Amino acid sequence: LFQGLQQPFPLQPMTAIPKAEAILVLGGLAEGPADRPDTVDYADSIERALYARHLFLADKAPLILISGGSAPGWRPEAEIIADLLVDLGVPRTALLTESKSRNTRQNALFSQTLLQERRIERVLLVTSAYHMQRAQATFRALGVEVIPAPTDHHLTADEFPSKNWVPKDVALEVRYLRVAPSIPLESVLLTYAHASGLAVLLRQRGAFNGR
Repeated sequence: LFQGLQQPFPLQPMTAIPKAEAILVLGGLAEGPADRPDTVDYADSIERALYARHLFLADKAPLILISGGSAPGWRPEAEIIADLLVDLGVPRTALLTESKSRNTRQNALFSQTLLQERRIERVLLVTSAYHMQRAQATFRALGVEVIPAPTDHHLTADEFPSKNWVPKDVALEVRYLRVAPSIPLESVLLTYAHASGLAVLLRQRGAFNGR
């Protein structure tokens, strides 16, 4: 089941990724309380932000749009990731934030508005490989032209090499243990997205913030 979600979206060599007008990275990466701006909890999917930076530095697009809001009392996720990318050498002038969305459908709706205002028609969509199929369908249903740029690929228990020398019940990559509970839910949401034309269910998954 897990492999079925990410298999259609393998990691691509940088030379195979086309240029676009913007890089759009979806949230579900970090959270932090509004009254403690220096306190941030990063999820494993922070790889989305790091990969967006990699694409930017490879001159794949001149702009990074970060889409991700927050619950009341918490800093907007887009702002947290923007600060991180600036610390990692991305000019703040190359960043655009969308800080109201709380789920994939809102990512698409609110990002679409910002893209239209800037007459941007073609974007590299950065999200976790297991989430890409639903995210791509959601954006395309709204008429946004997205080019998949998947990242955050995870090993399954069978693929993890240490399974041969540690007890079977712990021979799992830590990342996989954190993501595994969300995989059946991701499949349900994907089925709903195909049936309705839009992914409209809000999920609550701890650090993954319902994406």
